[in-house]
Amino acid sequence: ALVAAELVGGYLGHSIALTSDAVHNLSDVPTIVISWLALRWSARPADAQRTFGYGRAGILAAFTNAILLLVVAMGLFWEAGGRLLHPVPVHQQWMIGLSLVALAVNGGITLSLVRHHHDLNFRALLVHNFGDALSNIAILAGALAIRFSGMFWLDPALGIAIGALVLWSSVGILRESGHILLEGLPRRMRLQEVAKAILSVPGVQEVHDVHIWTLGGDDHALSCHVRIPDMHMEDSER
Repeated sequence: ALVAAELVGGYLGHSIALTSDAVHNLSDVPTIVISWLALRWSARPADAQRTFGYGRAGILAAFTNAILLLVVAMGLFWEAGGRLLHPVPVHQQWMIGLSLVALAVNGGITLSLVRHHHDLNFRALLVHNFGDALSNIAILAGALAIRFSGMFWLDPALGIAIGALVLWSSVGILRESGHILLEGLPRRMRLQEVAKAILSVPGVQEVHDVHIWTLGGDDHALSCHVRIPDMHMEDSER
């Protein structure tokens, strides 16, 4: 409903900023759907085909979301650049009214996701909607500035700023989700420190071939080779 309202308002008000924000918000639709599907899939238990479970579904969703954001950012740059070269008058009342409505929607979604910020999948949604809320504030401020100054070039300039915000927010998510999908070492973890901790266990003589990776969210996995003295099976298990 918000996307439809902003598209209509952008068309009737001749505002590239509103249209850009509508496209930005439109990207939230597949983002939220993908994240919802990932949440459902990640809760499924492990089976014979997915022995580690489905925790990576959320990471894959975050990676896909980030790519969608990059595509949207490029589109915003293209549209806003053309309007910046050829500014047209805009109707500020459309920008003011719809930016307030959009701020209420995106601000509410952002606040509802703050408590889930540790999950990468939810963080992708949180960053996305927080960026939306900031762009709504920028559109509101721009509309007021246009009303009092008559500088219509501010509208496409806001479109470029929104595109830059989308681009910035997507890069971090793309980098972190890509790191996890490539089975990189979890953040804030040191491989050597983990190996030293294993070596500190009485009876451990050597540890090598250590691998640590993220399954999904805060779930990590480790595999390694540990050499211990010759002893009975019961003792080695302990």
